[in-house]
Formats: sequence, C-alpha cells, structure tokens
Amino acid sequence: MTNNLTSRSYWINYLLIFLGACGILSSVRAFDMTHSKWTIVLKTHSNDGNVDYKTLKQNSTLLDSYLTSIAELTSNDFERWKNEDQLACLINLYNASTIRLILDEYPVKSIKDIGFLPHAAWRRKFVSLWGDQVSLNHIEHELIRPRAKSHPEIHFALVCAAKGCPPLRTEAYTGDQLIKQLHDQGRTFLSNISKNRVNQETSTLHLSPIFDWYKDDFELNADSINEYLTTSFPKLIPPEARHFSIKWTEYDWDLNGL
Repeated sequence: MTNNLTSRSYWINYLLIFLGACGILSSVRAFDMTHSKWTIVLKTHSNDGNVDYKTLKQNSTLLDSYLTSIAELTSNDFERWKNEDQLACLINLYNASTIRLILDEYPVKSIKDIGFLPHAAWRRKFVSLWGDQVSLNHIEHELIRPRAKSHPEIHFALVCAAKGCPPLRTEAYTGDQLIKQLHDQGRTFLSNISKNRVNQETSTLHLSPIFDWYKDDFELNADSINEYLTTSFPKLIPPEARHFSIKWTEYDWDLNGL
C-alpha cells in the first residue's frame, strides 16, 4: 500500500510539473467568472449608482481581494476566455479600480481633483494586471474598446466615479449575461432625463456628452448617433428622432458618493 501511494504521489507531482512547464497549470486554477466578491462589494456599499466611500474605506478587504484575484491572472489565461468573458472582467476591473483610486484619495470632491495635471487620475499607473502596472486609460482605450467594436454599450457600464456617469450597477458584469446587462444599462442611462431626453416640440435630442466623446464608437455600425439610438432603443428614442438635432447636456463631475 505504501509503495502504491508513493508511486501515485510521484506521478501527481510529475503531472503538476509538466502542466506548469506547458503553461497549462495556471489556466487550471479556477477564476470566479461570476465575480462574486465584486458583486458583494457593490451590494454592500452602493445604492442607486452611488457609493458609500467613507464606509468602504474603513473596510476594503473584499475589494482588494477581488482586485488581487484579477492581478494573479496571466495574459495567457485571459486570452483563452471568450470575448464576452474578457469584456466583463475588464469592465469590472475598471470600475473596481476607479473606486480603489477614490478610496486612496478620499475625501475628494471629484476624480478630476486627483493629481496636478488635467486627467491625471486616468493616466496614473496603479492597476496590477498581467505582471504590470497600468492606467485606467490603458484598460479602457487599449483593452476594452478594441474588444467592444460591436458593443458601444460598454460606455453605459464604465463608471468614472462622477454623478454625470451612467449609474454604477449593483452587480458584477459576467460573460454569459453581458449583452443583456449592457442593454439594460443603456435603458437606465437614457431614462435619466437630467442626462438624456427627447424634446418633440423642438425636434431636439438632449444627450450626455458621452455620446460626443465616443462618437466614433457609437457610429461604427450606424450612420449617426441618432440612428444608433433609434435602432438600439426604439422604446425610448422614437423613429422620428433620427432627424432631430442634438444638444449636449451638462456633465456633472462631482463625486458619486452617498
């Protein structure tokens, strides 16, 4: 019996070494594709799109544990995933890292107050990913947007800790629910009349500047922002709005704190 156990142990160890050498072992280690830790953080410390930064700053253990779990992924592990799983993870990483940045600087009135130069918060390399330190800009523009050419709705999911942003969802994004979640985010964002509304009398669409900043993404598969909206959200943006003029609403950069 002892000899059998010794032999079995030997072959198990040999297999582990072989898998590690082939770069397979890391992918065997299970990553929580439901992003449950992030969901718990959101449900515990956010409400109606806003965050209780003060309370979360006092106990950010679960948030940090979630960010560590992503930091431990290798790029090889990540690239084996489906595109929807990759996008969900990167969106969650962006939002969770943004909150981590605010906690590091809290109390702060706006994310734009971080750093000395304009947009310094988005250029700061503080996010651990694939053995490197990257910025929020890198995550959004180099990793998310290239993977989301058919899904401009990702701009309804990325939240930069400002009241003018789309609301922070109180659940993690997941690959199997991503398309449904993104469309739901779009409906919620477009239903907020302080940010987006239709004026039938003046034939005007009053839209968030987000549609201006990311115009190329929204028009990638549509002739205009108007066409994108009337096609993707016909219950909120009527067909005749295809020919309406557009005015941008004011973007509120105040912190989305409770």
